[in-house]
Amino acid sequence: MTCLLAYAETTDTSNSGVIVGLVGLLVIGVVAALTLIPIASARYRRLRHRGAIPTLALLWGLISAGSIIYIIAAEFRWHKEWLVLVQSGYYDPRNTSGAPAWPWPLWIVLALAYAGLLTFCLVGKTMPPEAPPSAEG
Repeated sequence: MTCLLAYAETTDTSNSGVIVGLVGLLVIGVVAALTLIPIASARYRRLRHRGAIPTLALLWGLISAGSIIYIIAAEFRWHKEWLVLVQSGYYDPRNTSGAPAWPWPLWIVLALAYAGLLTFCLVGKTMPPEAPPSAEG
């Protein structure tokens, strides 16, 4: 018969799932607002390639929000496991070797892509204004 002398798993009273969900909603809101800026700018300035701007902006938004929410969820999950190990008394609190690696190269590429998208929206060629229909009969 096995006798457990110490058991380190505790119940989760931190509501980390709710916190991750709320932070995820906040991230989605901020990324959606940032996505609407180039879309509105392209529509307002009547750019020649204004049909491609929403597609590129939405693709940027999906990748950005997905990567940010994923790393936040991974960080919360890792911190919860780390805390259980530290509370067991057999783990060094300074040991953070299992922490998830943040995707900095991806975020740098996404930031450059967004800057390029905004630059294209501000500098891109506009379509000439449409002439009113003639009233020839």
